[in-house]
Parts: sequence; structure tokens; C-alpha cells
Amino acid sequence: MSTHSELSDIYPNAPEIVIVKSHRVSCAGGQGGGASALGHPKVFMDMGQGSSVECKYCDRVFVLEDGADHSESGH
Repeated sequence: MSTHSELSDIYPNAPEIVIVKSHRVSCAGGQGGGASALGHPKVFMDMGQGSSVECKYCDRVFVLEDGADHSESGH
């Protein structure tokens, strides 16, 4: 599994890197991904066949955990 340091090298401008177990993720900004006054509208994202996706609002990067089923799209 990639370490947080290695992921920070790949995504140097990401404010936060979140390791997830599913190809489908949601983000609402704010601290810890929860809705807050400093957040953004909740958006749902799908990695497709990839292993990461970046939120278009806050640049948070969601990375699929090593060992997760890369063929599963969550449908």
C-alpha cells in the first residue's frame, strides 16, 4: 500500500488524500468531508476503472485502497 508520504508526492497540491475501499465516493468539503459552512455541495464521484478521483470543488483526492477489487465499479 502506498504511504501518505508517497501519495503526497503524487498529488502535491491536494489539501487532503483519503484512502477508500469503494470506487464510488462522495465529498461535501469542510473538515473531514462533512457538510459545513466552509464546505461545498455534496458531490458523488466514480473512479471507473481508475484507482483515484479528485473532487472538482476542493481538490480532495480519493485513492482506492490497495487490495480493493479494482474490477468492481460499485454498481
